[in-house]
Amino acid sequence: MKSIDLTGKTFNFLTVIQEAAKSNSGKRRWLCRCVCGTEKIVHGYAITSEETKSCGCKRNELQIAAQGTHLMSKSNIYSVWVAMKSRCINQNDKNYRWYGGRGISICDRWSESFSSFIEDMGPRPTGHSIERIDNNGPYEPSNCRWASREEQARNRSNTKFLSIGGEKKPLAELADIHGLTYETVYQRKLRGASDEQALSHQHGNHKYLTLGSITKSLTDWASATGIKKTTIRMRLQAGWPVQKTLTHGVTL
Repeated sequence: MKSIDLTGKTFNFLTVIQEAAKSNSGKRRWLCRCVCGTEKIVHGYAITSEETKSCGCKRNELQIAAQGTHLMSKSNIYSVWVAMKSRCINQNDKNYRWYGGRGISICDRWSESFSSFIEDMGPRPTGHSIERIDNNGPYEPSNCRWASREEQARNRSNTKFLSIGGEKKPLAELADIHGLTYETVYQRKLRGASDEQALSHQHGNHKYLTLGSITKSLTDWASATGIKKTTIRMRLQAGWPVQKTLTHGVTL
């Protein structure tokens, strides 16, 4: 029987480029290019019988199309899709006011098709959740990604920002960069430190407070106000605001 040349022919998502070396068993194999650009060597019978339809990138999509989305109804990614739709569409959802209630929508492609959602987002990495890059934008392929809990915390609408070197960044990110904890930097800001002081490694040894537009160390404020440094520190630890801390008992 004359051998069939598959070169140049397309089968499902694969286009045959040229014949490859035969397998150890003597069976013909072909070098194919998938629609995603990946090249893969496939046995001839697997191509013509449609046993292999892509390099593997379309496997989830094809399984869903052939077997139905109900087979994934208990998966984590299906739960993400359902919850996303509910908080944007269902007015009885406890989170609706933060999403659909403030105008956050879902593109038709995702709203109408779970398989399209999987195709665009890909597998859900362990410990990750869906995140909108623009917190005020819709759920759509160009505005969503899988993000870890730490990454999501930095994109919330109530994220606190600091400016350092003329660049504005989330407090959590700057704390990581400077080797400090979020709580350390946050507490320093509550006590009146400037952004630069809050991120300084020297801040723990030289406490700073800002009153109005003036920033001084605790030692300098003690000298200027006549209030003992230990008293200033105790007042701060007790939760006193900076203005009261530095003016209580002082004759102006």
